[in-house]
Amino acid sequence: MVFFYEKDAVEMQVEARLDPTTRVYTITRRLPDGTTEYEQVVGEEPCRRHLERIAVRLETAGWRRSGPPKLLL
Repeated sequence: MVFFYEKDAVEMQVEARLDPTTRVYTITRRLPDGTTEYEQVVGEEPCRRHLERIAVRLETAGWRRSGPPKLLL
């Protein structure tokens, strides 16, 4: 799933992708300066909580979701 954020006409993406064999989620943040950051979280609920914390931090910093998340297939 990919979440899109926007601030001052600049965009950022936060993606969560599951490895079904290990149940490890990789969270990828594509920052406006071209930097890509990766984190790994084990389990669905910990991943959900981590994504919620990221969303709160971004919104506190003035970022807003720009549209609905997109499901990766």
